[in-house]
Amino acid sequence: MGTTCDVTHKDIPVVDLQVEDAEKQLWQAATEIGFFQVKGHSISQQMVDDMFAMAESFFSLSKSAKDLYPLVRQHNAGYEYFEQVRPSTGVPDQKESFQVTARPEAMHGRWPEEEVPGFEQTCRSFLDEAFQVGCSIMGMVEQRCGLPKGTLTSAHNLWADDCQTTLRLLHYPPVEDPDSLPKNYFRAGAHTDWDCITLLFQREGEVGLECAANPRADPGALITWAPVDPVRGAIAVNIGDMLMRWSDDVLLSNLHRVRIPQKEEGPPRSRYSLALFLQADKGKLVQGSRKKYPAVTAGDYILSRIRSNYTASTAKGPEEEPKPQQQP
Repeated sequence: MGTTCDVTHKDIPVVDLQVEDAEKQLWQAATEIGFFQVKGHSISQQMVDDMFAMAESFFSLSKSAKDLYPLVRQHNAGYEYFEQVRPSTGVPDQKESFQVTARPEAMHGRWPEEEVPGFEQTCRSFLDEAFQVGCSIMGMVEQRCGLPKGTLTSAHNLWADDCQTTLRLLHYPPVEDPDSLPKNYFRAGAHTDWDCITLLFQREGEVGLECAANPRADPGALITWAPVDPVRGAIAVNIGDMLMRWSDDVLLSNLHRVRIPQKEEGPPRSRYSLALFLQADKGKLVQGSRKKYPAVTAGDYILSRIRSNYTASTAKGPEEEPKPQQQP
């Protein structure tokens, strides 16, 4: 798609990681938009298809079967159904999810292996492959941020005792009558991610993800949205708040959401996605080279975001107790 990113991003750049100026393209997208898609990565389409098939198998289980593996917030692992309340909307996202946090204690006794044979191994293999792609992307931007080579990649370690990296399987059920929902209902309300980077796998034809225009282009302008539609073989990638802070705000963590489908888009259908959130290990220190912000451990940073969302959700006034938010 070339090397120039339109700051209003009518089109989200698709970067081929195999081309000579891939690093330049990634940097431009990460600083001007915060969103891009990558192809030419190492993950086979068969592995992606197998992971989606496993996710479908799990979400097709009865609600009572899925409820045997409830989300444990202490570990950010397990199943939840229409529970996540965004401060931006004050109402639950229209989705269900299963979270795999790559920390041994987090997943102990939480693999639905009896109901979905092969689930654990498929998740582990997919997580490993996607993690390597994520680390490669972080490695392409860290030195341009003024960070020593290896700073970001060494801060993320799968299955370490303080690992916070999470794979989230997502299912957005069909919406039978979109017109019956209030305007503040979304499959996922507008938010930024708290991590360093997010890798999102989508399936062709299952649209709805949108990214806000660059807020730096015109800070006083109304928010406009651009689609981040699935591209076969490509992974949607966005910068998270943790990396924006680590880069002293050079990189951009931007708003995104998943809208409710429209009637003209055809019969009601599900949307599935797979999101890998690369969050630095709890004990790793987050501080940019220019020290714009005080140093904070990655674990304390995430806790501070959870607490702030409790406050924000309470301020919105939902009837139920607000839930700490993790990602889209």
